[in-house]
Amino acid sequence: IVLGIASASENIHLVSCKMRECTVLDSVLLSWCDMIRMAKIVPTYEYRLRFQVIHKLISLDVNVIGKDTLKYLFHLTRIWIDVGTYASLSQRSKDDSENSKCMVTRSQTNFIFALMDLILYVGEHNNMRKFGDRPYENFINRLIAARSRFEYPVHILNLAIERFGTIGCTEYDAMNRTPLIQIILSQSAQSGTEMEAILRKILKQAPGNASLPYLDNRFPLHLAISKGYLWDTGLEPIVLDCTNALAKPDPVTHLYPFMQAAAGGAPLNTIFRLLKANPNVSSSA
Repeated sequence: IVLGIASASENIHLVSCKMRECTVLDSVLLSWCDMIRMAKIVPTYEYRLRFQVIHKLISLDVNVIGKDTLKYLFHLTRIWIDVGTYASLSQRSKDDSENSKCMVTRSQTNFIFALMDLILYVGEHNNMRKFGDRPYENFINRLIAARSRFEYPVHILNLAIERFGTIGCTEYDAMNRTPLIQIILSQSAQSGTEMEAILRKILKQAPGNASLPYLDNRFPLHLAISKGYLWDTGLEPIVLDCTNALAKPDPVTHLYPFMQAAAGGAPLNTIFRLLKANPNVSSSA
C-alpha cells in the first residue's frame, strides 16, 4: 500500500516524510516489533516479501533511514531474541515447520540478517550497494561497531559468527580493523563479559585471527597489552592463537610483549605467563 501511494504520487521522496518524528520505515519496524510480541506465525515466503518491500522503500529514497531507524532496528532484534528461544545454527532444523512457533528459525535469521545488513550499509554509506558488490561484506564489523551506540543481545553476534565464519571474522573494515581488533580496541572483552566470550568464539571460528595485524603492523597481542588486558582477561586465547607475536617487538613501544606488559604495570602473573609462553625471547630482549 505504501509503495503504491508513493508511486501514484509521482514523488518518491514521499517515503522519507516524517510523522511524529518517524519515517515510513521506522513505522514498519515498530509494527513488526508488535507482531513479534504477539508471537504471530509468519509463513517463510512472507519474510522474503517483507524484505523486498523494505529494499524498495530504501531504494526509492535512502533518506527513509532516519536518525532513529537504527535504534528501532536493534529494538526489533532484541525483541526477536527475547521472545524466541535461542539456538545455534547447528542445532536448528532445516525445516522451519518442525520448530515451535517461538523458535528462532533459519528463515527468521536470514530475514533479520538481510534487514540489518541493508540498513547498516545504507546508514553508513548513504547509498545502496552497487550491482556486483558482495552482500554481508563487513557485516560482523558493523555489528560490533554498532554495539557502542545501541544495545542488542550478544546472541546476534554469536549467530553472525556462526553464519559467516572465517571470512566474516577476518575482514578488514575501512579503518583497517578486523572484528577481533575492534573488540580489543573497544576494551569490551574484559574478564567475565559477554564480549570476552565473543572474542574467544572469533578465535575458535577463525584460527590464526590473532596473526592479522593492525596499523603500523601491530599484532592484536600488542594492542591488547596496550589496552590493559591481563593474562586472565583475554590475553591467553590471543597468545595461544598466535605465539609468533611473542617474539615480535611492539612497533610503537619497541618492547617485546612481556616487557610491554611490565612497562604498563601489569601483575607479575601476566608478565610471567607471557615470558613462559616463549622463554627464548628473553635472550633476544
